[in-house]
Amino acid sequence: MASVNAPLLGLSAEELHQHRIKESAALGIQRAVMMEKEALEVEHKQRRLEGRDARSRISSRLDKLKALAAKSKAATGVSASVDAGGAVLQPDDPSSPTSSPFDTEAAPSAPLMFQRSSLAAGGYVMTAADPSLPGMLLRTNTRSAVQGKPSSTLLLRFLHDSPVLGWNKAAIAEASTFSSAESSLCVPVLAQVQQLCRRFGFVRSMAARVYAEDVVTAALARARSQTSVETQVPSAEEVRREQLRVWVRFDSVTEAFKAAESLAKEVPPATPAGPPVFAVAFYPTGLYDSDALELREEDLLAPAA
Repeated sequence: MASVNAPLLGLSAEELHQHRIKESAALGIQRAVMMEKEALEVEHKQRRLEGRDARSRISSRLDKLKALAAKSKAATGVSASVDAGGAVLQPDDPSSPTSSPFDTEAAPSAPLMFQRSSLAAGGYVMTAADPSLPGMLLRTNTRSAVQGKPSSTLLLRFLHDSPVLGWNKAAIAEASTFSSAESSLCVPVLAQVQQLCRRFGFVRSMAARVYAEDVVTAALARARSQTSVETQVPSAEEVRREQLRVWVRFDSVTEAFKAAESLAKEVPPATPAGPPVFAVAFYPTGLYDSDALELREEDLLAPAA
């Protein structure tokens, strides 16, 4: 005890008085803080006992919601049992207030389609196409211009102004034995298509194939022999549009869909009111990545009208 008070022995009376004042002030502040803390704890306990704290209010609201849900579920069950017993007959009028609001949910779901949206990150959202609405009919008809399941790869055929028109048979036969990277005929075609497609997103890769006339004619004949429609000899125009094919691999499905929608409406600069240049279809990306770029029967275009 003497060692603790030893530093105070050398202080004057005035300094000792100031030291005691500081100690008293510190003890007073500490006591005031403890009293405030005790008062807050007592108030919190009282609010909790009375059910006025945040947790109690949340629990009370949850209990009310559970009670309402149970009441609604019980009422629905009673209504269903009465309907099953035949005690209440539902009117045929679909606008009747007693008709179930869940009848529309039981109907088969409508086909999905892409729709423009300024709120979506990629500019498009997937929505259900309702054929009963005129606006949806218009969108569905627009979408039918692009065939196949949406993917990040597009298959393009030239319906008009095909570069094949300027090639001779010898050059076509020679180009059909090479890939697009080895054929000098395909280089300007790929450059033209890339210039069009780069507006819609990042083009990861491209490919082109040239098929001989006899190969295309045989493929068209096989495809039409499996249909019930009367088979006809493919016209020169139908063979020509299948002789040159171009594949474009985009970075995402959204970019490919935007490109497909626009390329399907691409018209020659000389004839703005003319028919579209390309026939656009989605192509399985797995087949493209594995370099399976053969003439598949499901990819062949329908006979020209």
